[in-house]
Amino acid sequence: MSRSNVASGFTLIEVLVVVALIGLIMSIAVPNVTLALKVNLSNSSRELASTIRSTYDESILKGQVYRVAFDIEKGEYWVEQGERGFLIRSEEQAEEERRRQERLTEEERAKKKEPFTLARAVTKSKRKLPKGVHFSDVITAHTRDPQKAGMGYAHVFPHGFIEKLVIHLKDDYDRASTLVVNPVTGKSRLFERYVAEGF
Repeated sequence: MSRSNVASGFTLIEVLVVVALIGLIMSIAVPNVTLALKVNLSNSSRELASTIRSTYDESILKGQVYRVAFDIEKGEYWVEQGERGFLIRSEEQAEEERRRQERLTEEERAKKKEPFTLARAVTKSKRKLPKGVHFSDVITAHTRDPQKAGMGYAHVFPHGFIEKLVIHLKDDYDRASTLVVNPVTGKSRLFERYVAEGF
């Protein structure tokens, strides 16, 4: 029989060796991926805590109101600087302002100056959480329930006070991390689990 007529293929032993090698590689790679996500979750919490503390210090130093902004769905956060003399509105004042905004024309809205702008001294641009890490929810002084979507804000005042702020992060493996900010010192406590607001 000539060589060209011999059927080519893999033996059962060769297939078993390849399957065993793939299993070995997966057993090494998968734990490393989950460990990397855990490190990402921990690093994200620490970076957020550092940004909040820097905002607190900058607010006292410059004597201006700042706010930490969270885009919960996009997984982004940044710091904004307010105009000098900015005062937070009550719910009634905010509602009145919203109604006033609705009556403005497009041209008038375009001319209207926003009270907050990006604070480049603290965050040069919007920061995105690492891949695999998400905001679970954010609790601020403005929300009765944990906010799971939309925009969240926590104001920082020049006399050394930050609004109530609790940030819950999670990763793709449903591991949770909680950042609780002290309103008086601006320092954060990190818990490697989901901690409810009333802990």
